[in-house]
Amino acid sequence: MKKLALLALVLCACGASAQEPKTYLQGGAKPFPAGLKAKLDAHADIIALGINSEWLAASNIDAAKYIEAISITADAVERGEMPGAVIHVDRIASNTIPISIGDMMTDPQRHRAERDTLYDVGDLTGPLFTNPLVVTALMQQKLKLEQKISDLLPVFRGTNKEAITIEELLRHSSGLPAVHDAPEAPHNRDEVLAFIAQLPTRFPPGTQVEVSDLNEVLLGMVVEKAFGGNYSDIVQEKIIDAYGMTPSALGALPDHRLIIAPGEYSQRLGRMVWAEPAEPIAMALGRDSGHTGAVVFADALANMLKNTIPLITLSTLPGTEKFTPLGRLLVPSTNLPGGAHMAGGVAVGKLGPRSYGWDARSGSSVWILPDKMAYVIFLSNYSHPNGLTDRKGDCRERVLPLLAEALMPLSPPVDTKTPAQDSSPSGRPSPILP
Repeated sequence: MKKLALLALVLCACGASAQEPKTYLQGGAKPFPAGLKAKLDAHADIIALGINSEWLAASNIDAAKYIEAISITADAVERGEMPGAVIHVDRIASNTIPISIGDMMTDPQRHRAERDTLYDVGDLTGPLFTNPLVVTALMQQKLKLEQKISDLLPVFRGTNKEAITIEELLRHSSGLPAVHDAPEAPHNRDEVLAFIAQLPTRFPPGTQVEVSDLNEVLLGMVVEKAFGGNYSDIVQEKIIDAYGMTPSALGALPDHRLIIAPGEYSQRLGRMVWAEPAEPIAMALGRDSGHTGAVVFADALANMLKNTIPLITLSTLPGTEKFTPLGRLLVPSTNLPGGAHMAGGVAVGKLGPRSYGWDARSGSSVWILPDKMAYVIFLSNYSHPNGLTDRKGDCRERVLPLLAEALMPLSPPVDTKTPAQDSSPSGRPSPILP
């Protein structure tokens, strides 16, 4: 009898749990569209957080496209193309919750992705932190776009890089090659600079556009010259603290390891990388490298973007390139080969004519949509679980446009007659943000 009673309790418990609402629904009185709910029910085991039916109804969002993007991501997770993702799509005036899909890691152990999972976003460090700080320094007249890097970094005097300007670094038109051409083991900043100084350039500065992390390495050092102090301390004060991004950080967070999604397998370190620098130059510069090491989570990024989208919107209006460094930088380098879709360290036009953002090699993306006063955040780690096999696919090519299209045009539209401003109304730093 006791066994039968226990079995009955178990069956009752199973029956009760089956009646519980799906974890991706977070309340709201309005009914959730049945067809869309069925589409998500197919992935209910790996989807958590994020969808409130009232937000969906009131946010002027195309629910079908939004749900389709989530479903495509879930399909990719279930096919083993990536462990999981955290997606946050919203406007300044709205208030949704990130939706998490799948796992933050599957090897060597499995942990679910959560809304506050930290992702090592690698080459988003430049667009998110380094370039905004350079623009802030330009607006505060600590730097000039036409200023030569040899004026700030004397090691380049007398070399073929002497005349490279800050604008050419920001536009990735300096001619510097890829960072993977770095020496096996530079030990410090002086060795890194000496190596870059003697590198052959890929093309004469200012003649074409080719993305290189070395541009961000040097811009990180330019930031130090402009503001005084270490790059990591400047980022902490002027971006992370100013925009309430805690616990986002540069470099490893040993106390938060269980909520950091590992980024890749490092042959150099012989193990998975948890936000530690793994390539030679990043290892030499550590937390003071301008090109790698940003650890972020969706809510923190959203908070920063909501504070800065108004500035982007103002700075991308016609004519602003005549008044502010930011307005000038956000005009694509259409006169240079390879520059039609590149502006001041960000990509342009992928998610709409005035969209700005960046797709990191690690699998994460951050985009701003000024026309909609909105943003798209997609955090993932494609090279996981072991980094030893080729990437099977990248669902972002289908997902990101759907997410952008799901955000319907603003009503009323953005006032295109608003004059450009040099700084944010709050007086805080005014970075450009992809």
